[in-house]
Amino acid sequence: MAEIAQKRELLIEALKKAIGEGKVLTDPSQMHTYSRDCTSDEERVPDAVVLPSSVEEVSEIVKVCNKTHTPITVRGGGTGVSKGTLSYRGGIVLSTEKLNRIIEINTIDRLAVVECGVITAHFQEALSEHKLYFPQNISSAASCTIGGNIAVSSGSPKSLKYGPTRNYLLNMEVVLPDGEIIWTGKNINKNATGYNLTQLIAGSEGSLGIITKVVLQLVSPLEEVLIMVPFTDINRLFDCVHCFFKEGHSASS
Repeated sequence: MAEIAQKRELLIEALKKAIGEGKVLTDPSQMHTYSRDCTSDEERVPDAVVLPSSVEEVSEIVKVCNKTHTPITVRGGGTGVSKGTLSYRGGIVLSTEKLNRIIEINTIDRLAVVECGVITAHFQEALSEHKLYFPQNISSAASCTIGGNIAVSSGSPKSLKYGPTRNYLLNMEVVLPDGEIIWTGKNINKNATGYNLTQLIAGSEGSLGIITKVVLQLVSPLEEVLIMVPFTDINRLFDCVHCFFKEGHSASS
C-alpha cells in the first residue's frame, strides 16, 4: 500500500509540474463530479483529475502517463450511459471542459473548427447566427460535447436524413498515446490521399488517441415541420413507414 501511495504522489507531482498545480485536482470532494456518468450510482474515484486548456498540455499529460503506465480516461460532458468516462483502476480523468473554444466558423466553405470541449448546444446556437447548421439533435446537447459526439460517433433521430455525426467530420487534431500531436486529414471535402485516419479515430472512444480539435462540415438549415400521428397498433406504424419509403419518399422529402 505504501508503494502504491508513493507512486500516486510521484504521478501527481509530475502532472502538476507539467501543466500547473491549479489544473490537477486530488481532493475527493473536487473529484466527486468526475467519478460518475449517467449510467447508474456507480462511482469510481480516480487518482487525479486534470484540466488541460491546450493541446500542448494534453500532450504533456499523455507523456507523463505513458512514462508511468497510468491509465487515462477522457471525459467530455459526462452524459454517457456506458461507463466510458469512469476511471479505470484509479488512473486519471482528463476533462476537456477547458478546451471549449469555437475557433472558426467559415461561411464560405461551410465548415467550423472547434475544440473538443465545446458544448454541442452552444455550438449549434453559434452556427444559427451565421445561418448554418450542425445536423444532429442529440438528446443531451445541452451538456454533451462535440469531442464526445465524435468519439462515439453519436447519432440522433435526424440521422435518418443526415447520417451520424462522423459523416460531417473533415479533420481532427489528435494526441496519440506517446504524446505526439497530429492532424488526421485536411479541411476539404475531397481528400483521397492515404489512409482515412479521420474516420478510423471517429467512434474509437479514446482507444486510439485523444481528440482535441475537430473540423466539421456544415449545412444550410431547412424549415422543419413536426407532425404527430397517433397509431393504435404498432404494426400499422411499421406499415406506414414501409409505404412511405416504397412510394419513393425519403427522410429529406
